[in-house]
Amino acid sequence: MRRCNKNELLEVSVFDVCGTLYRSNTTFDFIRYFRKGSLSLTFLDVKIVKIPLLLIGKVLGIDLYRLIFIRLLKGFSRLELDNAAESFYDNFLSGKKINEVHFLLEDEKLSGKEIALCSASLDLIISVISRNLEVDNFYATNLLFNDQDICKGSISNDLLGRKDTIFSDTHELDLVATDNKSDKNIIMNAKRKYIVSTTKDVSFWLKNKLKVDLVVK
Repeated sequence: MRRCNKNELLEVSVFDVCGTLYRSNTTFDFIRYFRKGSLSLTFLDVKIVKIPLLLIGKVLGIDLYRLIFIRLLKGFSRLELDNAAESFYDNFLSGKKINEVHFLLEDEKLSGKEIALCSASLDLIISVISRNLEVDNFYATNLLFNDQDICKGSISNDLLGRKDTIFSDTHELDLVATDNKSDKNIIMNAKRKYIVSTTKDVSFWLKNKLKVDLVVK
């Protein structure tokens, strides 16, 4: 992202990825794609396992199920995972586009706006998406690797529910496009808002006096 002068705010249009640009939770879908056939994956997807983990996570205030899911990447090299992310994009994600939001993204690019993708998904996935969409700037959750570039199965700088820490004193939000209820803080600070919602979440946005621009199934 270009540098701005001291005391100058950088105007940016921000696009969420999962559920906004694509009908996909890219973290879970990528791991399911990469670890297809894994017994651990099958075990985690069983309701009697999944539901208690989700409930415990809510009590603890962390997404425990997501953190355990990410552990399934432990022991794989950065090269393996980067190659898998490319394959995931080409063979799965590209068929999950939400066209209306992609049209909006292209309009923003044509107008010369500074664009950033911002997602709590893993950086190796968002990097591939950013490159394919020809968006130079992205922010994502960092997957950790050791000195030999082997994945630790853990993360740092988790952006889940924390996107407002990215866009604070240095950015002026021209547009925020998102489906995430946890993005409410940055939405409220944006000049323009584009909200994508499932049918069940429409009432949340209306309750917060925000117009839903696109309802997806």
